[in-house]
Amino acid sequence: MSSHPARLMVVLLAALLALPTAANAASSRKATVVSVLDGDTVRVKIGARIATIDLIGVRAPTGRSCFARESRSALRKLLPTRASVAVLDESRVRGRGRYVTRKGRLINTEMLRKGNARLGGLTNVRKASALRAAERSGRTARRGLHRICVATKAPATTEPAVTPDTQPGPVPQAAAIRAALAGRTLTELFTDNQRSERNDTRFCADGRTERREELIQNGREQPLIVDLKGSWAVLDTQAAPDGSITAQVAVRSDDPSFDTRILNLVLGTDGKVRSPRFNASDVQPDTRSCAAAPTGAPVENDTPASRDGLVAAVSGARLEAAGRQTDVCPGPRLVRRENGVVVADGTLGVEWAISDGTTRLGVMQVTDASRGTSRRLLVQVSGGGPVQIQELGRDGAAAVTATRGTASC
Repeated sequence: MSSHPARLMVVLLAALLALPTAANAASSRKATVVSVLDGDTVRVKIGARIATIDLIGVRAPTGRSCFARESRSALRKLLPTRASVAVLDESRVRGRGRYVTRKGRLINTEMLRKGNARLGGLTNVRKASALRAAERSGRTARRGLHRICVATKAPATTEPAVTPDTQPGPVPQAAAIRAALAGRTLTELFTDNQRSERNDTRFCADGRTERREELIQNGREQPLIVDLKGSWAVLDTQAAPDGSITAQVAVRSDDPSFDTRILNLVLGTDGKVRSPRFNASDVQPDTRSCAAAPTGAPVENDTPASRDGLVAAVSGARLEAAGRQTDVCPGPRLVRRENGVVVADGTLGVEWAISDGTTRLGVMQVTDASRGTSRRLLVQVSGGGPVQIQELGRDGAAAVTATRGTASC
């Protein structure tokens, strides 16, 4: 089932605070793979220590983003548990960024060449040429995510700034997706030898949704059914070379115990919407009226006001954990200090946000150019209460404290 009871959200994540502290020495060390977290992050054992590292120059989709599951599976095949690898530091890159080789193959370029990830930040990266060539090979051959996900532009010849996985698409594209969905019901079907799943989502013109999720697992006589009401918003759109439009659409439940669901959809040149991650999908007109929003439901559904309000709600806060401090500064930016010295400076962007006048909820993206990484965060602020954040696509989180109005910017 694509929605499930959400874990208790914590005030902030270790990911926000685990920014670089010092440059790494350029050296290679033997290691053993412990686990793969996603398509660009792996945990390894080096000696007696367990370390989490990011693949330099690799930016994999996470959470429910298009191709996230396939990307993670691909890296697990390249780096199976207990595999022996070599970890090579990059002397000019701070933080967790590393090269990983196994059996003579550079895993960073393998992920890009096979289309299992996109090119990440390449600032001060020695193997930038090899990484670009590998990504160009996967893109040209339309392998992996380049074939079924949002079309991406070829990397610039000069070093570009690190960009989020989802950037706001042109207004005409977003309007086309809204027009194709509003007043219609999307039916998604998935079947394999393990389970059968059906999702029916009604997209109301006023931004409301009603959806039913039905899951049948082998050996279970009765299906598991969940009915939810909520709201929807278009997160990202982009035109593909064939004239179709790809989009990410968020569907949020009024019940806060259910996670926000991210739909990856394609609007074809024939005017039909399909869901490429499912065996079959179809969108049909639906003349029924959606239920009115209950008290406390969003009144601002991904408007400039709701986005600005979310930024304002978290700006000026100081986040602390394990003796480290991270300040949310104007921009918005995340500035981390250790012993009073700035050791990291990242950007914070808003993908979408909704508000019911008291509670603000949205997805923000943290980008760290020095590490070539980006993270998507589900942020919730209730009135004058604490900031609650959950990192999308990651397991586990570490609690920190957030004190508003105490940031040093």
